[in-house]
Amino acid sequence: MAITKKLSVYAIGVSLVALVIGASTASAQTTSPPATGSRDAQDAPAEPDTVGEIVVTAQKRSESINDVPVSITAATGEELAKVGVTDTSQLAKLVPGFTYQQSPYGTPVYGLRGISFFDTSGIAQPAVSVYVDQVPLPLSILTRGASLDVERVEVLKGPQGTLFGENATGGAVNYIAAKPTSSFAAGVDALYGRFDQLEIGGFVSTSVSNTLGIRVAARTEQRGDWQYSTTRDEGLGKRNFNVGRLLLDWEPDPEVRFELNINGWKDRSEAQAAQFQRFVPATASGGYPPAYAVLSAYEPAPDKARAADWDPAFDLRRDDRFFQAALRGEWDVTGQLMLTSLSSYISYDGSSRSDPDGTNYPDLQNVLNDDLDIFSQELRASFDQGPLKLMLGGYYQYGKLFEESVGHIESTSSFLAGNHNTDLRNINHQKVNTYAGFGSVDYALGGGVTLQGSVRYTSQTRRYEGCSRDGGNGSFAISFSRVSSMLSGSPTVIGPGECFTLDSVTFKPTGIVHRSLDQGNVAWRAGVSWEPTGRTLLYANVTKGFKSGGFATLPFAVNGQINPVVQESVMAYEAGFKLTLADGRMQFDGAGFHYDYDDKQIQGYVLNPPFANLPALINVPKAKIDGVELSLAWQVVPALRVNASGTYIDSRVSRDFFTNDPFAASINIKGQQLPATPKWQGNLDAEYRFNLGGSWQPYLGGSVAYQSSSFSAFGENAEFKLPSRTLIDLRAGVEQDGGKWRIEIFGRNVTNEYYWINVSRQTDMVTRLAGLPATYGVRASFRY
Repeated sequence: MAITKKLSVYAIGVSLVALVIGASTASAQTTSPPATGSRDAQDAPAEPDTVGEIVVTAQKRSESINDVPVSITAATGEELAKVGVTDTSQLAKLVPGFTYQQSPYGTPVYGLRGISFFDTSGIAQPAVSVYVDQVPLPLSILTRGASLDVERVEVLKGPQGTLFGENATGGAVNYIAAKPTSSFAAGVDALYGRFDQLEIGGFVSTSVSNTLGIRVAARTEQRGDWQYSTTRDEGLGKRNFNVGRLLLDWEPDPEVRFELNINGWKDRSEAQAAQFQRFVPATASGGYPPAYAVLSAYEPAPDKARAADWDPAFDLRRDDRFFQAALRGEWDVTGQLMLTSLSSYISYDGSSRSDPDGTNYPDLQNVLNDDLDIFSQELRASFDQGPLKLMLGGYYQYGKLFEESVGHIESTSSFLAGNHNTDLRNINHQKVNTYAGFGSVDYALGGGVTLQGSVRYTSQTRRYEGCSRDGGNGSFAISFSRVSSMLSGSPTVIGPGECFTLDSVTFKPTGIVHRSLDQGNVAWRAGVSWEPTGRTLLYANVTKGFKSGGFATLPFAVNGQINPVVQESVMAYEAGFKLTLADGRMQFDGAGFHYDYDDKQIQGYVLNPPFANLPALINVPKAKIDGVELSLAWQVVPALRVNASGTYIDSRVSRDFFTNDPFAASINIKGQQLPATPKWQGNLDAEYRFNLGGSWQPYLGGSVAYQSSSFSAFGENAEFKLPSRTLIDLRAGVEQDGGKWRIEIFGRNVTNEYYWINVSRQTDMVTRLAGLPATYGVRASFRY
């Protein structure tokens, strides 16, 4: 513990030392950053002994990252490859304050600075949204192929709702795809590692004519079993993921540009199995007896990342398919006025399987079937003349979100009204229309002072249809027919395959339940920035952000559970600085922030007599978050570069609120830390390059990622503690001048630290999802 704390403090301490060393030279720096170009401007090349600057589009225009008065972490595609980031879930290796959880049903949950939304549903609206070239991937399950062939990634922290829309209360992740080139270019990347991991990807880029450019990229990711069963000779964890993208850039006129992005992926990987920890029967007595006999004798999984268990006859392969077509159009109406259109259509058809109980007994099996169609359209006008920058725009999104959760249970709670229930289906069909209008203004007052403001009005209508229905074998139909007859006082007959959800008052079957949620909000940001020199930026912002409400995909015994969770909001106060020091060899950034968090959405419980506590989405009225983050990029000498960052976050519920812990005990969570929000995070990466005088340049590098402990659920129960972890990666390779060839050996989590990314209670047991054990391999790339 002492060592890991020192690593966190080290990242911050190095940054503070750098400030002292460079402060005497900062005021003398007047060199302006490299001029930025169009929306696909390449990263500004760095001098051999400087850290360089990255061009970003955080404010929907191209500008140096050091001129943007917002906390941003940006990384190039090569930097992502060096540290092994091929998926959004791995950004915690690079981004201070970024967290990742996986729900028991496989849904990814991204968080920034303590703001996230944990739900098992695939159609849950996130609190950290992901974009590719500013085009939204509005659900986290759609983001698996976003990192293919990217020029860079930009992670914007704090509410980003004014320009990027709601559901970005924590922040936004914007990938910038690598664009077609004017001359022929191509590249191949290959990786082979432990567990027969094989990744092969590449791109081809050229111009077809003076007005048309094309780029094609693809990647396949394959892997063998990395988990093993604790009760039999069987493995699990195969990966089979394929992704591709076609980009067409057409410039029929010097003032008119179009880009067509057609991309898609297919995922046939196996779901991760959980690790059984303890039997906690959902029904203390009078339940389903066979479950007691098996589960009470079950041994906990050993403290090894690979050890787990699952039902031998249950196929855990996904069958998920994603397709997107996006069209961007730009028209330079005048030298100062530009019109931009972003159109996108997404189709997703998924069947994601999970066995979240961690045993070889069929206590709980689940399949999430999703059928999604999402269309979005943004149109905006940007005006830039002298000290004034203006933007006005409108946005529309339509989503058809059809989800069905198919469950099979043989738990202690599967015995009701003298009958054994086994198969059910939970239906969640939503149609969502979202309308928004937004605008921003930046005005330079002179003396390096600029005022910024932005606002966005959003109106959303959400129509829900759903219920819980018998799975077809009649078991739930029989049980709820008996319950309804007993509670209503008159005979009830529910047929196989029909909805068994009962009315909370009459206790008669409801059939399909219809609900609606119509909400609107006004998100806004006001800020001021000051550039006293060309390499110093100070800024302060006040931001109001919102996350939309929604409906859960849960087993609904009564229709009183189906009330929606309302929208949540965050009022964020932030002040920060960006300093370029030591003749450009250091970039030192920092920010302090305070968030007031209203109506935080969580998956909890509601009281529905006579069924007692049943799962539902609920709002926690008040919470607050205070934090500080620092980051440093330092070209110590031409051969050595160091990147360090650290984040401290103090999050807590700030008002009395009674809810249930995972064991259904009523608790007051006032003062408790927000789930999955570590107080400390630190990242350190260093690379040394040897100059041997030839065309080949050897290098050594490594990175350390640290997180302090947190809890996966309210209640601060020791069983649900996510322990602190320190993950160490190492790399060594050789690169030909200009990066034409690169060959590298790597090791990730080289100390084989055992850690877990989630703990939950699943019907009759407490289970964990473990992080990957040590992996190692070789990576090679070629560029033409």
